Amino acid sequence: ALSEALKRQNAIFAASPFGICVFRESRRVMASPAFERMFGYEPGELDGTESGGLYASKEDTERVRDALYAHIAHGETFDLEIRMLRKDGTPFWCRVCAAALAGEEASRGVVVLYADITKRKEAEEALRSAHAELDAIFASATTGVALVRARRVERCNPRMEEMHGYARGELTGTPVRVLYAAPDDEFERFAAEARATVERGEIWRREQLLIRKDRTTFWARLTGLMGRRPLDPGC
Repeated sequence: ALSEALKRQNAIFAASPFGICVFRESRRVMASPAFERMFGYEPGELDGTESGGLYASKEDTERVRDALYAHIAHGETFDLEIRMLRKDGTPFWCRVCAAALAGEEASRGVVVLYADITKRKEAEEALRSAHAELDAIFASATTGVALVRARRVERCNPRMEEMHGYARGELTGTPVRVLYAAPDDEFERFAAEARATVERGEIWRREQLLIRKDRTTFWARLTGLMGRRPLDPGC
């Protein structure tokens, strides 16, 4: 029965898509095929080696080791995303999760799972860069721009606030109705027209009398379109 259980354990270990290492007293006693492939090592090449050597620096190695054992000594699971190194020196992003082996002291037996998260990190960085670029365009636009949802200003640029005489951030969450000088019935008519137009995937355009915070009015040319997520055209 023990032999069969060990066979099943080894089969799971070998088939796991995650890199798995078992450490005893900070030395690797077992590494899964996925771990060896992930880090570019030959089968068995890392057996018996110390837990360091795969991190980008000695400081990282010591920091991770100290934090890992501190967590599992308190019965907690350790979870960290950090840059690591393959055998050829290529860096990649890795998620490291560790826990004490069942029935053993944390200082003696630890199992660690490794997942290559490079693609996710690159996608997140690309998204951050795209957002930063859009934020810069949004902030520097010479026309007023507002993102509107459920007839409330979700976000607007400085020019929009300046046009309407509001302080930075003051328009956020404000009903767009306060920006229009038209009577309620007229506002509802062109709001319905705007909604129907953008929901057809078309661009809505109109010249409309708007109102500032100090109740003075001005004429503006409005352009509305549907965003990737449903957005109101400003009405």
